[in-house]
Amino acid sequence: MKKAGKLIKLKHPNVVFNECLADAANLLLKDIFKLDLFAEVLKKAAKIVKFTSIARSCSHPETSATKIDEERRIVSPSIYEMEHQGCPSTYKADTQTLAVLKADACSNSMIIHEFIGLRKAPEYNVEIAGLVGTTVQEEIRKLIESRRKFIRPPSDSTTITYLMDLSKSFADLPNDGPADSESDTSLGENPHVGPLRDAVAKAVQLSERFGLPPSVSPAAFPSDLLRFIKKKKTWTDVQREDASQTPSLDWWTLDIEFSLLHNIAENILSIPTSPAASERLWSVHDFTHSKLRNRLKVATVEKLSFIYTNSGDTRSPTMPVNKSTTRLREPDSDSEDDLENDDFLFDFNDLEFEYLLDAT
Repeated sequence: MKKAGKLIKLKHPNVVFNECLADAANLLLKDIFKLDLFAEVLKKAAKIVKFTSIARSCSHPETSATKIDEERRIVSPSIYEMEHQGCPSTYKADTQTLAVLKADACSNSMIIHEFIGLRKAPEYNVEIAGLVGTTVQEEIRKLIESRRKFIRPPSDSTTITYLMDLSKSFADLPNDGPADSESDTSLGENPHVGPLRDAVAKAVQLSERFGLPPSVSPAAFPSDLLRFIKKKKTWTDVQREDASQTPSLDWWTLDIEFSLLHNIAENILSIPTSPAASERLWSVHDFTHSKLRNRLKVATVEKLSFIYTNSGDTRSPTMPVNKSTTRLREPDSDSEDDLENDDFLFDFNDLEFEYLLDAT
């Protein structure tokens, strides 16, 4: 995937490549079940399911009876609960994170937020009955850190998005060093690394890739970004909570104070986290499917490109997507009148439009 990202960067410098962000939680769950304790639980669960399936369809009861004693020992409360009662509560936090990141409306800034929350979750920091005296929770915390760093792209777009989300605090930025570093630091434990400084530097590099208007000085973007950071750092928790009532992407669309930041903010905040949204996006651009395979007309593909790339879902969410994604946006009603002016559907520059039609 990283090689694919480098190829895309070379061919399309105005495109930000992220790996499948939601699947990082899937991979974390897979890592957890490789631990000895969880592997044993999974093995026993598979035996129970297999026995139940065989017993239900078996025409010879004596065949099932030969294994019934083993299955009874597995499900016996006195044995099973005593050994594994801590398991469900331990991986519950990760499944909740997976549900958040799988939502179509999830903001890209939720990636770091969710992994920080996992790292600090009570399930992995407070003693759980059945896990006392084991190193399971410590091992899971290391796995969380490993997966968070694994999905950190060279462009560091996940950190930049977190930086530009009004509801997120700078105090929670992880200290990892440069995005291409192999360092193994933990959250907030390396005083020699400035996570905010690194994020600003990466944001400036990304703005240079996207390109600034010819009339704008190269020094103007970092100046605007630092003004935004200073403003955000002065906010109290109450002010941050008030500002976060509006999803960050909508806030940047309406903002007039930091105009030079609009392009990069809209680009990175529009990156989907769910595999379904990512697959649609790649399919629209012919990376995974051709237009012929999709059975789509060129006009339809262009409109889908506008929807998934340029603005996403423009409807108002039922809840801010940068705070909670458990409730999705309300579906459109087909009975509503289409008020779009199709003559002015696109707002792309020449390079972007050429990219959209690259495979035609």
